[in-house]
Order: sequence, then C-alpha cells, then structure tokens
Amino acid sequence: DSTVQTMVGGPTKERHRYDAVVNHPGDDGDHDYEFEDNEEAGLHGRTNNNHDDSFMDEPTTIMITPHNNIGRRKPRNLTHTNWVIAIISFALALGISLAVLLYTNHGWNKKNNIHTSSDVNNNPSTATQGIQHKQAKATVRTDLPNFPSFQSFQGQPILVSYDERAIQLNGKRSLLIGGSMHPSRTTRGTWDQALDKAVINGLNLITIYTFWKEHQPWGGNTTMNFTLSEQWDLKDALLAAGERGLFVHLRIGPYVCAEYNYGGIPEWVPLSDKTMKMRRYNGPWLQAMKEYVQSMTNYITEHKLWAYQGGPI
Repeated sequence: DSTVQTMVGGPTKERHRYDAVVNHPGDDGDHDYEFEDNEEAGLHGRTNNNHDDSFMDEPTTIMITPHNNIGRRKPRNLTHTNWVIAIISFALALGISLAVLLYTNHGWNKKNNIHTSSDVNNNPSTATQGIQHKQAKATVRTDLPNFPSFQSFQGQPILVSYDERAIQLNGKRSLLIGGSMHPSRTTRGTWDQALDKAVINGLNLITIYTFWKEHQPWGGNTTMNFTLSEQWDLKDALLAAGERGLFVHLRIGPYVCAEYNYGGIPEWVPLSDKTMKMRRYNGPWLQAMKEYVQSMTNYITEHKLWAYQGGPI
C-alpha cells in the first residue's frame, strides 16, 4: 500500500480508480489489479482474477496507469440554491419564448390583414340581411384593396363577372384565395374551427363540395334532405363561412370525386334504370342528374345564398 500511494501521489480528497499490472518474483505471470484511493481509507487494491495476493508482502514491481474515468468528478447533488437558479432560468426562458410567439402572431395577423375576435366585437355584422348569426371568431379584413371580404358588401347583391385578367365583383377585379373543406365530413364545432383557421391562414374563399348521396341516400322517390346533423344543416355551414367574410365556391357535382364512392353519386342511381349509363349523354342519367341539380339550386335560392341575392356563393 505505501509503495502504491507513493507512486500515485498519496491519498486524495476525491476518489479515483487506477489499473495496475503486478509482477513479482517467483510467479509465472502478471496479474491485473484495480486500485481505488480516497481520503478516508487510503489506497486499496483488489485482484480481478481472484488470485492470491499474499505476494504483496514481497518486493514487487507495479505499473500503474490511470483508469479511463480518472479526473471525472461524480455529479454533485443540487443544493437549494441550484434549484432556485434552475427554476428561475427556466421561467425566464419560457416567458421570453411566449412573448416572442405572441408578438410574432400579432405581427403575422396584422401583415395578413386578419381580424381577431376583439376586432369583431367592435364591428358586429351579419352574413345576410335579416338573419342573425353567431359572432365570428375571426374575419377577413375589409380594408385591403382587391382582396375582398364578403362582409364588405353588407348583405347587398353582388354582381359576379370576369374579364381576361380576373373575376370581378361589382365590376372590380378581385383576388380570391380559397381552400377546400366539406361540411358533410365535419361536425358543427369542427367546421367553425376550420373556418377560423382558414381566415387566419389568409383565405377569403371556401370551396365546398356537396355529396348527392349525403342528401338523398335512399332513392329518387325520396326528398332531398339538407340536414347535416340534429344541430345544423347545409345552410348553416354556408352562412358560417359568410359571417367570417369568406366567399363560398359551391361545387354541387353531381360527380365530385373527393375520394368518395362513385364521386358522391348514390348507389341507387345506376340501379334505378337498367338502360342508364352514368355520366354519359344518356336519357335516364340526365333525368336523375336534373332532379338533383334542381333540388340543390332551389334550396340555395330559397335561403337567398347566391351572390346576386346578397349571399356568399
């Protein structure tokens, strides 16, 4: 022990490990040892091969090399002060991140001409005259040239036309940026949320498919049903878009694709007449399609949702 302590510098305050190869007279080979030193116990050796270490009493040659973790301190336990500093640092970092996020979001909304719910409180408006609706959470701004909001027309009739450059609303070229969403695939709550996100992402138009099968699933002798659930119907979905300043591009089909069986055409249609050839210039098909299109357009007209009626379509 004294020889090894001299070679490694004596006992230390920190615990270290050393690898040693021991060669002694009269033995047939080297033996591996691992030594540990600390302030309380000094240096101690133990054999790694369960060899008798009584030879240590004899003159011995020892080669010592530092273990691969020499000099590495054990992790210190966090004190009360360390915990306080860590918590304060985390709180500051979180606060700064939230402040940057809020500032960025506010600047993005302002840049993209988006009203938040606080803006709507100061300027409540309805999608069409004579109809009261829920207050919108987000609305398209009404002061951006050539990027119209439906609310700018305040329920008045809109003349829709076009020239070689653009669609025109009341004779003025207008930029319409839209996204496609289908109320038949949502609930009332998720539809409202999706419309708000459409506004926040800079849209002023929503493209909506209507699925024939959803409104007339059981045969041509049944009436069209525009109810989406017990709480709302197609009219409500269209007005919800308008109250946010979103125009509506209504795509009634009858074939709309949209990853829907038969593109939204009910299964009973081809079975109603053996001579029918769907989506061809064929009498039975044209008659079935005519009845659907007339029912859909009559529904829209009845609720005054066309642009010329002051609606968003």
